[in-house]
Amino acid sequence: RRWARASRQGRDAQGCGSPAAAEEGERRGSAQAELDPRLTRPRRDAIASQIGAPSLLRVGTCRASDVAGDESDPGAHESPLCSPESLRSNSLRSPGAVSVASSADPDGGATLEVPALHLLEMSDAEQMEPLFELLRGEPALARHHLERYVFPATMSFSSLKLSASGQELGGAIVFGSRLGFSGTPSELLPEELGTPTYEEGDDARMLTVLTSSAALSHELLRPGWNARAILRRAATAEPRRHALIDTGALVTGLSNAEAASFLLSTGLSSFEACVYLEGGRKLVLRRGGGPPLTLERCGVQPARRFVFFDHVHTTGTDVELPAHARAFLTVGKDVTFRDLAQGAFRMRRVGAGQRVTLLVPPEL
Repeated sequence: RRWARASRQGRDAQGCGSPAAAEEGERRGSAQAELDPRLTRPRRDAIASQIGAPSLLRVGTCRASDVAGDESDPGAHESPLCSPESLRSNSLRSPGAVSVASSADPDGGATLEVPALHLLEMSDAEQMEPLFELLRGEPALARHHLERYVFPATMSFSSLKLSASGQELGGAIVFGSRLGFSGTPSELLPEELGTPTYEEGDDARMLTVLTSSAALSHELLRPGWNARAILRRAATAEPRRHALIDTGALVTGLSNAEAASFLLSTGLSSFEACVYLEGGRKLVLRRGGGPPLTLERCGVQPARRFVFFDHVHTTGTDVELPAHARAFLTVGKDVTFRDLAQGAFRMRRVGAGQRVTLLVPPEL
């Protein structure tokens, strides 16, 4: 809709543009603002993600500025582009920068006269208004202002982006000597590294811990269970649980934030907050509402916070838990021993004071 409005404003003010351009902008705006309700939620989220892409925001903003020009009050604010320091510098006179030496009146009349830039007084409306009229329709100046001041201040960006695959990092393409990979054991290694060598006894120790009644127990879910029933069981358990590890991917239909809110509203009476993971960050939702905080800033001790590990984060994610913590771990039909071990060992001291209870669907 902004693009459509910009097209109409540009056509009316400058005599440029076409009805087709405005209709195209209106079509795009309608598609952005009102997605077809018959679309599935993942499809709507995907479209919204595409519309919100930084590259599209940049293109749309530049296009709107090119077509509509600047319609702000020249005396309402001081732009850094027209600051005395900027005007006296050579930034606008360098190759590729904006040239304001000669620009005709948009109405085709006499040329507007403005004083030299280094003599311009920002507080003098008689000097600023002609300059504003002269520059408001210059796409090059608008683009310079956006790229130099607006985008760096309002958008996160990086001048460089490094990316590499496991083959590039572990093979002989980049490094002459490679010592190995650290992390979850896997057979998918670059050919140059050869076959993986596992430390002897690791699997046996994991199997010993996960079959010990001192570390692991199980509980059957009630028939007709659902995601909210699992969350309710975790929130009201006695003795209390400190974590819910969804290895079996049984908690569905809720976002991580919604699951954390449901846990706090249903029970967790002895906890002050619930920790969940979203967008690569560890967030904390405190009892009583308010926006989520990062784990580092929340100030809640491990003994007073509950942790929800969604299915995606049951591998490779660590959150500090008390030495005596207990946790629920969900199991599904597709869970392998490796998945079970990864989920259970989110409790780093399982078998040494920490305990895990498996939540098993009756169908299994």
